[in-house]
Amino acid sequence: MKKFILAALLLGLAGPLLAAGQTFRWLENGIARHAIIDPDTRASITTTAANGLTVSKQDKGVRFYRTDTARSRQLAARQPDLLPVLREGKTNKGPWLLPVGGVVVRTQDEAALAAWAKQQGLSVQASAVNGYWLVQTAPGEAALKVTSQLLQLPGIQTAAPNWSGPKEKR
Repeated sequence: MKKFILAALLLGLAGPLLAAGQTFRWLENGIARHAIIDPDTRASITTTAANGLTVSKQDKGVRFYRTDTARSRQLAARQPDLLPVLREGKTNKGPWLLPVGGVVVRTQDEAALAAWAKQQGLSVQASAVNGYWLVQTAPGEAALKVTSQLLQLPGIQTAAPNWSGPKEKR
């Protein structure tokens, strides 16, 4: 019984970081992609620093915070503007991705998408590219959750969070 209470307490403190280390999957133009949720890092794209957390690095306007201790995970869980950091590939060493809000969807059945979004209390916005839509969500885990839900719907060819990632020179 004591072990159960301790486990429940730890799960409650972990909050949104509970999925850290898990693989997240999405579709881009029919191609399955995946990334690992970095268990030791959260990020911010705002100019406000996270209280009590150590900045591990900065990359073109994005601040990364270490969340590799129980105390830092607790602090991060209390700051909803911190985003989960996903690493492309099979390890947490790949290029970073941040779900900054919204889900990019490709479908030929816009009416079905709009009806589903309305049921979920979400709005859909047309993109500049024919056949692509942006389902409006909050940043972070909300975008990941909606992406997973959209992948279950028939007729969805692409469902990917609206990502921010490292800038590359062209």
